[in-house]
Amino acid sequence: MAFQHTTDNPIKHKFTDFGQDRIEMAKWKIVFKESFNLGYFYTILHDYLVEEGWASREHHDFPEIYYLQRDNPNFGKELRIRWRLSRSAPGTKAGLFHYTLDLDWYLLGLKDAEVVYKGQKVKANKGEFELTCSGALIIDKGKEWEESSFKSLKTFLIKRALKKQFEMHKKNVHEGAYRVRDFVMNYFKMPVLLPEKEEFYARRQLE
Repeated sequence: MAFQHTTDNPIKHKFTDFGQDRIEMAKWKIVFKESFNLGYFYTILHDYLVEEGWASREHHDFPEIYYLQRDNPNFGKELRIRWRLSRSAPGTKAGLFHYTLDLDWYLLGLKDAEVVYKGQKVKANKGEFELTCSGALIIDKGKEWEESSFKSLKTFLIKRALKKQFEMHKKNVHEGAYRVRDFVMNYFKMPVLLPEKEEFYARRQLE
């Protein structure tokens, strides 16, 4: 993007900071530079993630941990939003596996606009938009095994006794993250894939 403010809040993975094993299973980025309805997209993505089990149905519990807005009357708004979603792995014993999904929004030069849709003028937004996603499998989120007398067995359990479950959970995280990507691309339409960086540039008509 052409112009970016520095931020005093660098992105960190809290599980890594506290010593848990974090295995990144998916990473993608979508870039969009045409007219769209930010409020509508925000709402439908929020609702989709709730339906997928990544967040509670209670609005006040939704894990939007960071929101920054800077206004420039000439250039437009700059927005940074961070969602830190998580859910328990199905069929997990003793809390050994946990899924996380990090979504980072970045919007630059955002302005209100009007576009013609089906012969009528409708309100929209215009600007540069990036959405980055990272899906990961967390081992021993609550550090129950780390602090128990069976700590030495954790690696054995994961790599031998629970190998099938371990591989299944890694696959679940990967597929879950890419279902979110497909949902977003279905909204923005017409993806163009750059395989080297797993980046998608979208073009669409306002709907």
